[in-house]
Amino acid sequence: LSYDFYLRRPVRELSEVTDLAAELRAAGPSDALVIRESRWTALRLPGQDRWEVVVVDRLGADRMLLLEPRR
Repeated sequence: LSYDFYLRRPVRELSEVTDLAAELRAAGPSDALVIRESRWTALRLPGQDRWEVVVVDRLGADRMLLLEPRR
């Protein structure tokens, strides 16, 4: 699967929690985040409350979330 194809926009992979924390704090209006639901609920990062879930779906055994900055 390629998220770029399905979301019709480029998708960057953030492998480090520090990268994710920086992205959460500096969200632009067209940003989106795809993350496992279990990881999202386990995180306690500043800026996390600025994001809202817009789609929840299952990918194999994982529930995946598509998040966008709150408007």
